Amino acid sequence: MTFIYNSTPNNLTAQVQVYKDSKSMLSTPAKNIEAAPEDPRRIPFKAKINLAGLQTGRYILEVRVQDRSANKTASQQSAFYIQ
Repeated sequence: MTFIYNSTPNNLTAQVQVYKDSKSMLSTPAKNIEAAPEDPRRIPFKAKINLAGLQTGRYILEVRVQDRSANKTASQQSAFYIQ
């Protein structure tokens, strides 16, 4: 789960990708964010991803959000390890 800041839930999409050694290992389809948040300053986003087929090593998780109304995209990355 993550939060989207400085936006409104109108016309937002979010996508999750996992990379290893700069190669995309898995990707979710872009998901429309439609729910009205309790706190409009931070819009929650969550997605389930299946890591079962990934080998041990260091990975990068990237969440990319697109605001189609404002024609802007933002992303955030975080490293994680599978042992």
